[in-house]
Amino acid sequence: MTGEPLSGGLRQDEKLCPFCAEVIKKAAVKCRWCGSDLPAETPEPTTSKPVESEEAQQPEKALQSGEAQQPEKAQQPAAARTKRAVNKQLLLTAGLAVLVLLAAAGLVLAVHRANGDSVAPDGELSSSAARAGIMAEAGTLTKTAMSYRAAHADADIAAAEKLMTPAMRKKYEADLPPAADRATQAKENVAVTAAIASLSGKASCQSDDCAVSIVSATADRARVLVFVDQSATAASSKHSVASPAWELLTLVKRNGSWLIDDMAAN
Repeated sequence: MTGEPLSGGLRQDEKLCPFCAEVIKKAAVKCRWCGSDLPAETPEPTTSKPVESEEAQQPEKALQSGEAQQPEKAQQPAAARTKRAVNKQLLLTAGLAVLVLLAAAGLVLAVHRANGDSVAPDGELSSSAARAGIMAEAGTLTKTAMSYRAAHADADIAAAEKLMTPAMRKKYEADLPPAADRATQAKENVAVTAAIASLSGKASCQSDDCAVSIVSATADRARVLVFVDQSATAASSKHSVASPAWELLTLVKRNGSWLIDDMAAN
């Protein structure tokens, strides 16, 4: 026997002589190779570590991993731990994606509500689309109510009164030319034309260029201020008479349609 360590390290009952570095028994008090007396406790060389049994290694591994109660988990391969970490990361990413989608859906719903017939707590319409629709309707009603052709008086009057409540019809009829004068006006081809003024000064307005403003508006009642350019012409006159004015309309909703309930010049 040469005294060389066995392949794989020292056995549990062996140690190295601190003087000649030969392999001797742990219980030896004198080296059989160099004859040196051995100290009571021989420090182990740092370059070689005895192989411990699997049972002896488990408590140390458990303490190092912080899982003393679960030694099996501490001994799991690194590949398994890496796979578990990747799965957690994928779940976290998927969760964040769901939150982003929910936030986007909430934003779409908020925009949809803002463009719908939403109302403020006091009943006032807060939807820009609904308010724009009322202003456009007010312009159309005003032009019909304030336009008049003597040659087609009956048809024009009927068309205007169709857009009014009974109370407004009485007020409208009181302002019409007397029936006795309509025949003469028809011969003269008298015509009164109403147009909504343009904010940009154009001959006619379009959409948000029209001089129309909401004073107040709920789902079934609105007060709208309209700037009207009204002109009167006759066959016997080369000139037209213009009378621009602000009209304050009170609109009410009946059977899904807006009607003029009152009209007053300002």
